[in-house]
Formats: sequence, structure tokens, C-alpha cells
Amino acid sequence: MSQGGGNKSDKNSGIKIRRPWFERYDGVEKYEIHPTETNEGRLQFNENLWGPSPKTLEVLKDLTLDDFAYYDLKEKDFLIECISNRIGVPYENILLNAGSSEVLRSIFSVCLQPGDDVLVPSPGWGSYKGMIEALHCNKVDYRVAPGDEEYFHDVEDIISKSCASKPRIIIITSPQMPTGNIISQADLERICESSPDS
Repeated sequence: MSQGGGNKSDKNSGIKIRRPWFERYDGVEKYEIHPTETNEGRLQFNENLWGPSPKTLEVLKDLTLDDFAYYDLKEKDFLIECISNRIGVPYENILLNAGSSEVLRSIFSVCLQPGDDVLVPSPGWGSYKGMIEALHCNKVDYRVAPGDEEYFHDVEDIISKSCASKPRIIIITSPQMPTGNIISQADLERICESSPDS
């Protein structure tokens, strides 16, 4: 039976048996979602507590089954055009996706090769590990450290680990999740200058 992965030989028959592909995922744990009594303030879900604009219902009432069944083959996406015009960023520089998870998966799948290192904050978002390991890459943690009154990005640790592991991608969240601290423009520039290949 073949399920992908590497080969090993059955000593008794001489037949090569393929190891299941999922053997590479030892130690990956499911992210636990903790139920809450209320729908208010569940920050771990990145939910919009105010809900969508009431104008959304007006648009939904006019949709047809064709709107759900067929791709829109226009050259340009209307929503991206509106965003581009509103914020002054060129159309081709905007990536629209279904939430930050999808954006990260897209970036990772384009930029990473098996064996690449990705530098991530610790503590940080638990989903990074699964996304990185799914592409057979290596997660390297840098410190988000407690200070006297708030946490801070340990810039020296980021630079040190970046120089040592030469990560393909460095993830820097600001505000940091779950600690809420931000990183300064000057520190961000220091990290970029010290990691030109990341």
C-alpha cells in the first residue's frame, strides 16, 4: 500500500514498502479552541465584534445562484480596485485573501522550499508551527520578552538567530499577538539590514 513518503524494505519479502506521508508530522498537536460564555471579546478568534455593515444585506439580497457557481473572469477585481483607489497603493501590490491564515499560507507556499528556516516570535500565534511544518520547513523561535511594564521584541535575539539560521522568512507582528507590544521603525530597519537574504 502506498501513501507517499520515503521507502523502506520488508526484509521477509524484499518488497519496498512506502512509509505513510504523515510520519513526518510526529509531535504536531491540534490547536485547542476554548469555549466562552459570550460572543464579546473573543480576541483569539480575530472576530469583528461590531458585525458587518447593514448594507451587506442589501448586496446579498441581489445575488443569484450564478454568482455562487461561476468565476468572475473580469481582468480586474472590483474590490481590489476600490481598495487601491482609497489607500493609494497600486492595484498589483494588493493581495486579497480570506483572512490572515490564507495570506500566510500563500506567502509560505510561494517563498519556502523544504528545509528552509522561518523565524517566528515566542510567544506567538500557534498556527505558525503547523503552516511551517506542513511545507517541511523548520520553525526557529525568537524571544518576545517581558519588560517592567510590557513585553518587547528582543531585537538582539532576532538578529542573532537570523545570522545563525539564515531564515527565508522572519515573522514580526506589530502589535504582537498575544502580548500586544509594538516594534519601532528603527528596530525593524535594523533587523532588515542585518538579514538581507530574508
